[in-house]
Amino acid sequence: PETLAWATDVIGYLGRDLATARDLVERALALNPNSAAVRLVAGFVNNWLCRPHAAIAHLERAVRLSPLSPEMPWVLNGFALAHLIAGDYEAALEAARRALRLKPGWASAHRFIVIALSLLGRREETAEAVRAPAARRAGGRPRLRRSGARAVRGRRLQRSPEPRAAGCGAAGVTGRGPGGGPRPGRGGR
Repeated sequence: PETLAWATDVIGYLGRDLATARDLVERALALNPNSAAVRLVAGFVNNWLCRPHAAIAHLERAVRLSPLSPEMPWVLNGFALAHLIAGDYEAALEAARRALRLKPGWASAHRFIVIALSLLGRREETAEAVRAPAARRAGGRPRLRRSGARAVRGRRLQRSPEPRAAGCGAAGVTGRGPGGGPRPGRGGR
């Protein structure tokens, strides 16, 4: 089941085939519902499908199954994305900060911090968070992708050919997958 789950991750995230990813993760869950790895991937697949409450349920189960997992930064990042999609920006901020503490310097978690702070309307903290990576590297530029900044400002939503739920757009979920659901954005991992 774990191999099937990681294949699901590749098909959904890199291949952006969410219909197949959804079917595969359901098969993996049927084979072993008590696998933390399968639950982690199920959480991300549900995030990509813009189903944050289902994602949170899978991620909570992953934590209960393996509370000391080396994959915990990814689990916490999954929580951050789910909370962004659900509109709970405080919870997203806390999850992203916890992920960053476990994996210092991780750009993905840092992007979620910036996005959550911005959506909370904390301009000064947002600006400080954007500058933080450069401050840690003398003379360097922040490694935040422009895609994260566009999501914060809503440009990604404006470029979309059809309306999006504000939370999904803010969290980086863009476009439509082959199955008609939203495709995963680049902010997940």
